[in-house]
Amino acid sequence: MAAVAASHTLPVVTPRAGPSGGARRTSLTPSRTTVGTLSWSRQATGSWSSAAQVSSLCGRCAGVCHCRRGSRCTTRASVDTVVTNADATAETPAAEPKTMDVNEVMATIPHRYPFLLVDKVKEYVPGEYAVGIKSVSMNEEFFQGHFPARPIMPGVLIVEALAQTGGIALMTAEEDSQDKLFFFGGIDKCRFRKPVVPGDQLELKVTILSVRKRFGVAKLHGEAYVDGELVCDCDMTMALGV
Repeated sequence: MAAVAASHTLPVVTPRAGPSGGARRTSLTPSRTTVGTLSWSRQATGSWSSAAQVSSLCGRCAGVCHCRRGSRCTTRASVDTVVTNADATAETPAAEPKTMDVNEVMATIPHRYPFLLVDKVKEYVPGEYAVGIKSVSMNEEFFQGHFPARPIMPGVLIVEALAQTGGIALMTAEEDSQDKLFFFGGIDKCRFRKPVVPGDQLELKVTILSVRKRFGVAKLHGEAYVDGELVCDCDMTMALGV
């Protein structure tokens, strides 16, 4: 850290008191001192921080301003903003996962028999992810023709089940979701890795990657499992509308 302090060639003002305490200066001009081998800097706010803490945030000035603009320095302000946002993020508690039964599922998305492909949601956080369950029964209508001699759940319906699960994660984060619909905008990198047959239970894990509310477009990644084994995965683009 001593090398960091030596790399600055412009003159700086030595503060009256180091980071250990003492009287504070009233000047808005940033100051810098070196205690042992650790370099410290003080911003216009009067707070002390080590160069090691801020150098990773701003490679241009390592958290110290030498432009002599005082409180008008945008470089230092940007570093202060990053530090403040990082602290706020660290203090934000993680959202508690919730669950849904089939009645709550139907209250969230508009799908109904025979095209409701999520029986319940074992875990979800609005706007982040959802884990749905689909129990595959021999009584499913599509098994009558796909295929009579060897019933296999159509791959497109597995993707549809993933989309409905993703829709739950999206709709629970929306206001007035009862008046909104979501549509497929695209499917990418889709792979079917193992047949799904009657008696299987699909675990549908969908994560929201991004949401562009201005355009009503969301990107999601979905994975379907049977007994812990991946049977299908894909990236989905969803369009939100009314």
